[in-house]
Amino acid sequence: MSESAYKSHPIWSLVAQISEVTKNETFYEPAVAENEQYSFARNKIFATTRIIRAYLEQTPAVLASIHGLNQINGNFQGVVNEVASFISNKNPAHIVNAANQIDQSVLPLLWSFPPRLHELDHNVISETVENIRSASLITIQNLKREETSLTEKISALLIIYRYCISFGSLTCTGRLRWIVQNAGSRRVAKTAK
Repeated sequence: MSESAYKSHPIWSLVAQISEVTKNETFYEPAVAENEQYSFARNKIFATTRIIRAYLEQTPAVLASIHGLNQINGNFQGVVNEVASFISNKNPAHIVNAANQIDQSVLPLLWSFPPRLHELDHNVISETVENIRSASLITIQNLKREETSLTEKISALLIIYRYCISFGSLTCTGRLRWIVQNAGSRRVAKTAK
């Protein structure tokens, strides 16, 4: 395989597609972050992508197997498709499917790159750990936002409950529904007091 054929191989594009979505907040929402299986699958996808990118960048074209790269490319396309499906419909089963495809049909093909006589670049390992740390921080921030939203909704419900009690009636369902739908806005607090 020539150097130019190696650098233009489609696997580079697929790896770049996954690398670009690592900051997508969909991966850090509570539905994924609070579930060990889903967060593990997300981390496996991102870590494996970084390792493949590192192998591609560090392996000279003369030592890479074109046959192996073609197989990785064909199987990694399924991973990219599952990740795209997850982003579009937020069904976390897609990232589990992607991680399973990596286990079953991508990792076994890493023979396409020559055996390492030295450790992977320390920066790749550090980057992987840093990305997992960043994912955790984003998840914590999202959970704090959700907590704030729920606190505002509870406060609004308490205000309307007190309002209804002050009139001796608990049949304020229309008003209560309006408060719940508009919870958190300043208009609700002013109107309900």
